This record gives sequence, structure tokens and C-alpha cells, in this order.
Amino acid sequence: MYKTKHILISALFIISLASCNMPGAQQAATQSPEQFHTFVAQTVTANAQSGQSTSPSETPAPGDTSIPQPGETLPPELTNTLPATNTPEPTNTPLPSDAPTSTNTPIPCNLADFVTDITIPDGTDFNPGESFVKTWRLRNIGSCSWSSGYNIVLSSGDAMSAPAAVQLTNTIIPPGGTVDVSVTLVAPASSGTYRGNWKLRDASNQIFGIQNASTGEFYVEIEVLAPTDTPVPTIIGPIIVLTPFVEKVYKQDSIAAGNTGYVTATCPTHSIVTGGGYATDPNVLVYNHSKEGNGWRVYVKNFSGSNKSVNAYAVCLFNVPGASTTQVYQQVNVSGGQIGHAQVSCPAGTIVTGGGWATNHQGSLHLYNSSRSGNGWGVYVKNKLAPSQLLNAYAICLSSSGSWSTQQVGKQETVPGNSTKGVVAICPSGTLATGGGFAGSTDLKMYNTSPWHTNGTEWITYGKNTSGSGKLLNSYAICLSTN
Repeated sequence: MYKTKHILISALFIISLASCNMPGAQQAATQSPEQFHTFVAQTVTANAQSGQSTSPSETPAPGDTSIPQPGETLPPELTNTLPATNTPEPTNTPLPSDAPTSTNTPIPCNLADFVTDITIPDGTDFNPGESFVKTWRLRNIGSCSWSSGYNIVLSSGDAMSAPAAVQLTNTIIPPGGTVDVSVTLVAPASSGTYRGNWKLRDASNQIFGIQNASTGEFYVEIEVLAPTDTPVPTIIGPIIVLTPFVEKVYKQDSIAAGNTGYVTATCPTHSIVTGGGYATDPNVLVYNHSKEGNGWRVYVKNFSGSNKSVNAYAVCLFNVPGASTTQVYQQVNVSGGQIGHAQVSCPAGTIVTGGGWATNHQGSLHLYNSSRSGNGWGVYVKNKLAPSQLLNAYAICLSSSGSWSTQQVGKQETVPGNSTKGVVAICPSGTLATGGGFAGSTDLKMYNTSPWHTNGTEWITYGKNTSGSGKLLNSYAICLSTN
């Protein structure tokens, strides 16, 4: 008993010294007191049975792992659990500041807008080699004023005998202002569609365009008709059948700024004049529009600051043997500030085919109606000044051995406020347009009344509305037919 007790004490001492190097030491350290006592008792028993003592030299080599015996319970492995950290409380995310306000885009120095076509709408028909004047209205939407050093230049397309450059203005056009610019062109010799594209050039030769077109270009587009042979007599045995027809003939000239002048268009041999018309700029006053010899003459005064083109048109009747025309007139005195009316009738045995007027060149009489009245012609004016002014009305009267008659056909449309517009009257099938006229409000200025196209059946009138509201415009064609 004593020996056994002694051995037990010695074993406990040795074990305590060797426990630091034993693989199980660390495991024991993590065991409960009951498990530890069991472990010590098992160790002592094992040593006593084998008769061996445990020494540090017999400590298992590092890396050896004890294999548990059946029935043994291994202590649970501890895992390091990180202490929970305080989750930060959400903070208010600052709201985004207001988006910066947009800044104004700088306006370019040179920039334009197309406003309208003053003359020659797109697709107008012309004969090969026929001259015409194209006028555009442009607005300055840049930050720099336009001066006399600015021009328009052809940028692409068909030149149609255009000059290298055309002066845009001879005055100052400030930002926001408008200008009408014209160029004289000639229809090409071959039939087809022709288009010339234009841009602007400043005084430093910098090219710029218009904002409201993808290409920056404004343009003129016309149709050139295929040449047609003059109708020839159809011979049936000894009888010659002639087909009457009309043809427009025109003459163009340029009138200097501030000056008066006239243009005359003359009918060819073997034809007779039956009426006439004109086309010019809204700033040019037409004060005499009447027959001159076997043609038509237009007197004008240019109130603009630059040269302006004026077209005179004569309507010429062919293949009416023995026919002739005469001009008759009636003159009245229009009191200051009053509406005046002059009317003249053709003599018996003749028929009216056209008409015109004559006033003074000061522009005091504003003419707003020139049209057929019975078998004659009537003209209405408003005298804008105090003194009385003279007014002449002219009627062109056809005399022929044949049985002829005329009728007046009209077309009415509204011209928007502060705008221009053309209205076309068309004669019925089988008739010929020998002349034409118009009627409109006193706020309308008719700057173009002339034969339209080349088929001899249409008459067009352009009006400029100087008021802020829409005004009615009537265009009239005088249509000749056989009874």
C-alpha cells in the first residue's frame, strides 16, 4: 500500500514535468476538471502496467497526432470567434445639390434664317434661255450686323448664269432685321429640273449659311420646258386652218436706287398685244402699266436703297387674221384722303382683253384694284395725301372679224399678316389668258401681276401684306374664247 502510494505520487510529479512537452497537454488544459482527473488516472495506470516511466526524451515528435480509442470522447475544438463589432448607425446621405443651371450658348457673329421666297416659287416653269429674277427674304439671327461688304454666293448646284457674287445689302442690317436679296438668272438651254444652292459671305470672305436648313443653303429651283414648235397651219385641201394661241414676251432691266425708269416688252411680228403685266420688288412703285405700240410698258420708281430688277410682260395673240387691238382710257381726279375709281369701256364691236393704269410717281396713290368691269376696265386707288391726284384707267380692246368673247375668272386666297403670297387664276379649258388683274385690301401691295407658266391659260398675282392680320387677295385672268 505504501509502495503503491509512493509510485502514484512520483508518477504525478513526472507527469506534471512532462506535460509541457506532451501533445495531450494542451488538450488537457482545455478539459474540464473531471476530464482532467480521468486523463491522469489513465496515464498512471498505463505506466504502472508497462513498468515504464515517461521522460521528456519520449515526448512524441511534433506533428504526431494521437489516434482516439473506441469509446474515448475528444474535447470539442475551440474556434476563435471574433468579438462582435458595433454596426455603425446609418447616417443621413447628403442630398445632391441642385444641378447647375444651363448657361446661354453664345450666338455666332454670322448666322441667317430663310424667311420666304419673294419671287419664283420652287418648280416655276421657264423656256430655255429665259431670264428671270429670283428674290429671297433672309433674317439676320447672328450677333453681328450685315453691311455692304456682305454678299451671297453660289455654293453648289446649277449656276444658271449667276454672277460670282451678289451684294447682300448697301445698308446696315442689324441682328433681327430682314433683307430682300435678288439675283438675275437665265434658264439653261436643255429641259429638266435645275437647282442652285446659295450661302452668305461676310466682309472677311468667311462663308456662312442659314440655320433652318440642314445644309445651311437657301436655293432656287426651276423647271426648264422642252422647246415646242410653233403651231403650223393645217392644210385640208385649199383651206388653211389656223389655231390661235398666246405667248408671253418679257423684257428685264435694272433700275438704280432712288431713280425712275421704264421697261418695254414688244410682241413679235404677226402677233398682236392683248394685255400685259409686271414683276419687281415690293419696294419698287409701279405707277404706269399700259400698252405701248405693239407691246407693254411699265414705269417704276425705285424707293429702295439698292438697284432692283423690273420685268415687263406682253401677252401676244397669234393666228387671228385681221385682228387688232386699241387702248382706250378714262381719267379722273381723286381728292386728298379719298378713295378714287376710274372706269373705261371698250367701243361697240370690240371686246376687252386686258387693262392697266397710270398714276403719279410720288407714290401718293395706293392702287389696290385693277380688273375687268363690264366690257371695259376699272381701277381703284386710295389718295394718301391732301392734294388731289390724277388717275387713268386703260382698257385693251380687240377688234376681229371672228366671233370672240372674254370672261374674267378669279381665284381668292388669304395673305397672312406681314407676309407675301402668290395667287393663280386659271382659265377654263379651250380658252386663252389674254390679260389679267387683281383686287385686294388697301393693306396689300401687289408687286407682281403677270402671265404664269407658258401654257397661256394662267395669271398670277403676288401681294405683300403690310398689316398684322390676314387679308384677302383676288387674282384675275381674262379668258378669250370663240363663240
